[in-house]
Amino acid sequence: MNKAQSLNQRSSRSNPKKNIPDAYPRIVFPSIQAALKASPYFIDEEQVGPWLSSADQKLHTFGTVITTSRNAVHIPSLEQTGAPIPDSVITDICQRAASIGLTRIRDATGYWTLASSGSLQKEKVKIAFSDDLIDLDLLRSLAREIIVAVNQEAVAIEVSGRVEQLFG
Repeated sequence: MNKAQSLNQRSSRSNPKKNIPDAYPRIVFPSIQAALKASPYFIDEEQVGPWLSSADQKLHTFGTVITTSRNAVHIPSLEQTGAPIPDSVITDICQRAASIGLTRIRDATGYWTLASSGSLQKEKVKIAFSDDLIDLDLLRSLAREIIVAVNQEAVAIEVSGRVEQLFG
């Protein structure tokens, strides 16, 4: 069993005690090169591999489709100016995420291709997440706090597995 199949078994189980919401499709790619062929942006997450949250059936042929219902916030490592965010600030954000129920954290790298130049950009991120229901207003509020605290234009969140960008 590969990582994607194992994750799919864990993520798609329904647990009435946890009241897990509907799951959303995610494509887990076999490699970063495969992800780049499919999309100009994706995440490479530890214990998962490169993935993209999408219901687009055309993209599903590029990798293994799993479902996930997790809620998460993607914590950047750089300000929009390119300056590194101090570790103490990232630690504080992770603690704030845990206080709203996002108690698991994984390292990841976000990839995106600049439309203007076609150059590939990368940024280390931390993903604070939970498979349990959390207060989505608190999740969105946390994302907006992060935008201000670390001088970002936007921050990604996951709501029931679907990635959304919140802008400042």
